Amino acid sequence: MLLYLAGFFVVFALLFALPDLVGAYRELPPGGELTPEQMEHGEQVAREALRGRIPVAAAAAVVVTGLAAYKRLLPGLAED
Repeated sequence: MLLYLAGFFVVFALLFALPDLVGAYRELPPGGELTPEQMEHGEQVAREALRGRIPVAAAAAVVVTGLAAYKRLLPGLAED
């Protein structure tokens, strides 16, 4: 169940960060490798996108995992 919880957390965190990351991606010049400055900017965008949203992503992961386990929707969990 812990793997499901971690998986849902990653999914929700990515969903929260994705719009800002896509916006930063669109600002990049086409082609070529990323410079260290561009990589640092991407890290800053990701940090800002997730600032204050980590607890929300964690709570959403707990709720979804709990509901899915209660409804027996998650494969691989032991049956009572």
